[in-house]
Amino acid sequence: MTDEERQHEQNGKQNSATGNLIKKILLLVTVSILIVTLTVAGVSLTFSIASMKEQSVELLQMQNNTVAESFKGSMDSYKEIVLGTIMDDSVQNYCRQVQKNELKTADIDAVYSKLENLNNMYESLNFAAIVSSDYKSYYYRGKGSLSVTQFEEVYPQHMRDANMRRKER
Repeated sequence: MTDEERQHEQNGKQNSATGNLIKKILLLVTVSILIVTLTVAGVSLTFSIASMKEQSVELLQMQNNTVAESFKGSMDSYKEIVLGTIMDDSVQNYCRQVQKNELKTADIDAVYSKLENLNNMYESLNFAAIVSSDYKSYYYRGKGSLSVTQFEEVYPQHMRDANMRRKER
């Protein structure tokens, strides 16, 4: 083998070794880029999910607060309706006449009118009732019948519960 052939063979081996080295370096760079890209995407996804979760929790809290404020407003409104009804002269007169067993048609008509007006003025109000102090009698006026509103089923249990709470005090 001549020197030229040896030189050519060595150059071929070097070119092959250099080519293999370049391929390995390219593979290493490509894998590194993929790893960095996947890591950045994973971290970004994690932060995005955490941010969306936090926003969802905040939105739910705001909705719960809105519902709670609306409910409180409704309860305050019902309280005002009850207080206004209790202080109404026709209701006071009706209650006095029921206690004396001297109920007249005019008293019933006045209370009927008062309860009917309440039902017409407040759409969310299903019924209104005036209950005697001994809880044995009531005057009911509602949008639905007694069976639909379940007044006669719920009313006695509510009165028993109220009496139990009074005794506990």
